Amino acid sequence: MENLLSNFNDLTPLSFVQVITAIILSILYSFIIAKVYLLVHRGYSYSKSYLHTMIMVSVTVALIMVIIGSEIARAFALVGAMSIIRFRNPVKDPRDVAFLFVTIAIGMACGVGFYMYATVFTFTIVILMLCMHYYNFGDLPNKSYVIKLVSPSNQKDEILRVCQKFCSSVNLLSIDFSGEEPTKETIVLEIELFKGDSYNKLVTTLQGQLALDHISLLAGESDINA
Repeated sequence: MENLLSNFNDLTPLSFVQVITAIILSILYSFIIAKVYLLVHRGYSYSKSYLHTMIMVSVTVALIMVIIGSEIARAFALVGAMSIIRFRNPVKDPRDVAFLFVTIAIGMACGVGFYMYATVFTFTIVILMLCMHYYNFGDLPNKSYVIKLVSPSNQKDEILRVCQKFCSSVNLLSIDFSGEEPTKETIVLEIELFKGDSYNKLVTTLQGQLALDHISLLAGESDINA
């Protein structure tokens, strides 16, 4: 414990210029991370306030690290003060949590004067996220859909035949005869399109070759959040 305390006491407090540098760099680097987040974000969970939060958290953490410095008493006092705060806002996308930790790490590095580490870390994360975004890392090779068709009751085999021309996998999920018209049936299929084929071509072919009353598709894309 004595060695630990002596190591803390050896740390010299940052000068005013270093503090200003820490704040400016934390703002700059967190702004870069926020712009990358805007670029690579997918799905429906976007929040403007979350974007502002990333920048504010980075700057706040940088100043907190400056305030704590080598004072253990300040660190414990800060932990006690922060423990009264309760965060109850759920995060839908796990990647949003990672972005928040990135800005916290940048703020910590700037706050203790590790400007070079903060610079290298920021540009490493930016390059990593852009590579995963533009190379579609993690995307499934096949596109899955659930298709629902309302048609006369004698067209099920024809529907399956047309779907098999465009799909690598066709699974019959359900057939519903409980409509208002007994001669109509509702067919629900789970399909995976061949690489290069689009659902527009499939739907156009189904409508052109068969007498369908209604077609609806439910996308199963990997970048859509529940």
